[in-house]
Amino acid sequence: MLLHMQSASDPELLFVSKEPDIGYLQKTYRRTQSDLGEWMDRRQRDYDTRNCLWNGKSDDYKKHGSLSETGEVFPWEGASDQEVRMVDETINMLSLHVAQCHQTRPYRCHTRGIR
Repeated sequence: MLLHMQSASDPELLFVSKEPDIGYLQKTYRRTQSDLGEWMDRRQRDYDTRNCLWNGKSDDYKKHGSLSETGEVFPWEGASDQEVRMVDETINMLSLHVAQCHQTRPYRCHTRGIR
């Protein structure tokens, strides 16, 4: 992904003139939206994964063919479709670990190895 970063010293974005260059501002805004698109998609997938959200999920935690894209469910209609909140639990555990690490040994704590 190629990013078009606007410089902090860009006078068009830094200083207010009598009349703003609307064309330049539109171009910059569209470029920013384009550059953030992939990042925003990834953040949405992360949110959905952490909060156990998926297409066809029902409020009663059962599988229903009417909610499925293909109309078929596995292993059978009405089977359990429970959430396993492993991602959320892992994030909370690692966050707590890093917070405790910063409290006890702030000079030795880093998260480089956590993936």
